Amino acid sequence: DSRGLIWIATNRGVNCYNGHSVIPFRIDMSSSVVTQVKEFVELPNGTIYTATDCGIYSIDLAETDCKRQYHEIMSANAMCLVGDIIVVGADSGIYLCPSPKSSKYIPIEANIIAKNNQVNSVTSVNDSIIWFCTNDRVGRLKLPSMSIEMYDIDHNLFIGNLSTICHVGEVLFVGTEGSGVLKLGLCEQTLQASRYSPISCMAVNELSATGDSL
Repeated sequence: DSRGLIWIATNRGVNCYNGHSVIPFRIDMSSSVVTQVKEFVELPNGTIYTATDCGIYSIDLAETDCKRQYHEIMSANAMCLVGDIIVVGADSGIYLCPSPKSSKYIPIEANIIAKNNQVNSVTSVNDSIIWFCTNDRVGRLKLPSMSIEMYDIDHNLFIGNLSTICHVGEVLFVGTEGSGVLKLGLCEQTLQASRYSPISCMAVNELSATGDSL
């Protein structure tokens, strides 16, 4: 982060490496469910937030613990930052969180418990465009209008679910659970998908990039 700390997401909570030792952080939970940590973001004011399978938590460096925020978000899979707004991809859809006390829910499907509402990854292109992936489709959220456009991906190109998404310039890259990385380009409102260069393991958990063109 901006302080030089390394944040570590594990299947049993949050850890931080300060250059000398690894520090475990307590997670404030009302149950004994083990918390799988998915992702971190740092706000402009330096506050660290983390997405977990038990919701969204803010990290208190002084108290070495994590406090639950946005209680309406039950299972968070991914986060990205647009200005000072946290964009959360969750099992129930997308949430825009401009402050610790409020969020705006954006469903992918009309039925909020529909499987297709599950958002596995989000990435911001600029202050107005968010790309995301569900289990089998890719979507584009336009923030000014809060409108969503969904794009089908040829199921012959991948096995399992779509797991992670990032962008490099105008090109999208999507990781899959069993078919490596897909390369996607937008052409006349259609996403053209192809398999990217083979990698050593076809199960891709996370992709990241600065967003700049190669």
